[in-house]
Amino acid sequence: MRVGFWGATQAIVDLVRHHLTHNVFPAFDPSVSAPRHTPGGGKGTKRRKSSTGAAAAAADGEGGLKPTPTLRAMAARMASLLRQLATLTASVRVQDAAMLTLCHVALTALTVDDVPHVQLASVGVVAAVFQHYQQHRTMMFDELLTVLLKLPTTGKKLRLFSLAGADSTTVQMVTAVLLQCVQGAVPLQPVAAALADPKAAAAHAAEAFKAAALWTSYFWQELLKLSATAKSQEVKFVDLLGNLVTDILVVCNQPEWPAAQLLVEGLCVQVRL
Repeated sequence: MRVGFWGATQAIVDLVRHHLTHNVFPAFDPSVSAPRHTPGGGKGTKRRKSSTGAAAAAADGEGGLKPTPTLRAMAARMASLLRQLATLTASVRVQDAAMLTLCHVALTALTVDDVPHVQLASVGVVAAVFQHYQQHRTMMFDELLTVLLKLPTTGKKLRLFSLAGADSTTVQMVTAVLLQCVQGAVPLQPVAAALADPKAAAAHAAEAFKAAALWTSYFWQELLKLSATAKSQEVKFVDLLGNLVTDILVVCNQPEWPAAQLLVEGLCVQVRL
């Protein structure tokens, strides 16, 4: 029974990965090219073209895809599947291979333009995987940092994640991922157990805070280490960091995002070191 479930899950993940990387991403973002088969029979990897738009597609000799109604419907269906996979990941144990593939595709979606519904669903996927697969958290944060360096620092579509309870306030999708991951690192205790034993509840809260503080510290340490790499890749690191900090400050006083204050404190600690 379990083998059949894992096989079906892997097939769905492979389907989502294939359609997103081969059809949806190249159609909505002209700077993304679909993986190509190499002469040796292997598959090429997704890459960014040096130029953008139809001219880039023509220069590459591929013609380029366009977001037709069919592709828009496909993008909506893939977003729906991502949301369901996030729920599945949080509910039952998924095989590591499928889960890691799913997480990689979701993080890749954050670098693709004009697919906000897919990105929003991807935020939920990454948060769910980070919360329930502790052994892979380091690898996930490392990949999140790599994604962060690929993001634009300006533009009208920079902030597309709408905050719950905030009128027309938006942040970057990557900020939402970071906040949800830090909060997901905190193991929640049942209310009944906390009320039954207040002392144990206080001890549990202290341990939970340590877990969130650990990943906050790791994120800032590794991000600041990447400043030299960003400079060599002509990434505007100061602008990138400024956008991230601005987002965190925007949500700092909102009760739905307790991780924001911890992230601000963590950055201050790393800057003083």
